[in-house]
Amino acid sequence: MAEEKAPSWKDFFTLLHYAGGLLYVAFAITLIVILREKEWHPQVVRFMARAWHEFLAHMGSTAAGFVSPIAVSI
Repeated sequence: MAEEKAPSWKDFFTLLHYAGGLLYVAFAITLIVILREKEWHPQVVRFMARAWHEFLAHMGSTAAGFVSPIAVSI
């Protein structure tokens, strides 16, 4: 009988590589579909604005208050 080998770190990183590749492909296909459909553009912009404002409201900050510590650290 053939001996089974134990999974190694190389196998784990290969799996992560494939998972990342699949996420990239899904993101690219979604982006292409959104860019081709002109009537989706206003909805996408409104969605991104709402998501940004909700993110800032959850943090209790403003856009300048969120970005300035990052800019200063750079």
